[in-house]
Order: sequence, then structure tokens, then C-alpha cells
Amino acid sequence: MLQVGPLAPDGAAPAAQVPAAAAPAADDAVRPTGPRDTASSRAGKARRQYCWWITLSYPLPETVERLGLKTPDDFTREQWLEIVRSAHDQARVQLEEVDVSLEQHMRTDGAGRRLPHLNALCRSSRQYAWSGVASALFRNAKVRVDFFENIKTWYDGVVYGTVSSASDHKPQEELDATPLQWAAAGSPIPFLEVLPAKWHKQGRQPKLSRLQFLDAVRKHNLTTELEVFPSAWSQPKERGG
Repeated sequence: MLQVGPLAPDGAAPAAQVPAAAAPAADDAVRPTGPRDTASSRAGKARRQYCWWITLSYPLPETVERLGLKTPDDFTREQWLEIVRSAHDQARVQLEEVDVSLEQHMRTDGAGRRLPHLNALCRSSRQYAWSGVASALFRNAKVRVDFFENIKTWYDGVVYGTVSSASDHKPQEELDATPLQWAAAGSPIPFLEVLPAKWHKQGRQPKLSRLQFLDAVRKHNLTTELEVFPSAWSQPKERGG
């Protein structure tokens, strides 16, 4: 029912007041996806992590045409790396390391070609929310991305992207054999220094790397040396055993 307000000063009835039209909801094809915090202080807000696995999947043809989105075919690994770094800069996130990989997924186009997906594993020295980076990526490059919920550390991402026997998400030959690494310090950490010894093709890893130790401390929320040693013995998989 339309509601009429009070009479105007001159005695004439004002025009009927019609509720303003609601703004259209954001298109699901554009809206990025990622995990939300469940803690009471940040419930419902974009989760913060030190590491994020970002995936640029191949949009449906009708979505590309309707929204003008870019696809993984529009970027090389090098271009995708620079786009991801720039988006983090705009979100005021200082990245320490990035690994970019290209994968062929089971979905095919009209000609039967398997469609590529671009990934970026990103590590920062502080926790940050994925939402600001997602917005910058859409603004800068017209892409819609997803942030994986099950990858929370650099170790998790390296295993998922390089070792099929651990992640079991696809055969080894379908993983990217030539991923592109970048590090703010200038020299990216070799994956063999991150992976446990049981996944090394040659030799064994003599000790836990600094980055493996840092990831383990963050993952298990360890704050003192007294907490570190019992946890180390109870986590054989992270020791490469």
C-alpha cells in the first residue's frame, strides 16, 4: 500500500511517497568467493590468513560476453603474476612470495580443448583478508577469482600444487611442470626445502626448513618453546616421517 505523508504547508497533499527501488544484487558470476570468519568479533567478515591460494577459473562463454570478463587465456604466467602483485599493493598487502601455476581442467570448450585455470599461491608477513585483493583484481583486470578455504599455509599450497600423491586432486603429469616463482627477497625458496623428505625424488631433506617451521608454528598456534617440542613429536607428517 502506498503511504501518503502529512499535508504540505499550503494545505495540498504531497505526492505519494513510493519506496526507492533496491539496488540490484551483485552478479554471482562476478562476486569472488572465499571463507568467512566465525569468531564473534569478526563473524561473517572475510577471513584473514598469511597465505592464500587464488584461482582464476575459466568463466562460461555467456558470462564472458555478458560481463566482459577476462579468461585465463588472456594472460601468461608472467602477466598473471604482475596482476596479482599489483592487486595486493592496492590492497596494502606486502607480499613475501608468490607462486603462479597453470593447470588444464576437465572442462572443455566447443572444440574439445581442455580449459586452463591460473593459480597464484601468495604469502605475506601478516594476516590479510581476501576481499580487498579480490576487489582490486576485478577492478584492474576484469577477472573473478576464488580463494581456497582448505589451503592456509605456504606448505599446504606447495603440496597441493606440486605433489599429486598428497593432494590426490589430479595425476602428477597434469600438474604444472614449470610454475613461476617470485620472492620479494629476490631468491624464491625451492619447493624441495618446503616438501617433506618422503616426496623428494633425490636424496633426503636433513632438517626442517625455516619456512616449514614458521608454517607449523602458525598452524598449531604455538607461542613458547615448551609448546613446540611436544607438538613436533606428535606431527610425524610435518617432519617428513
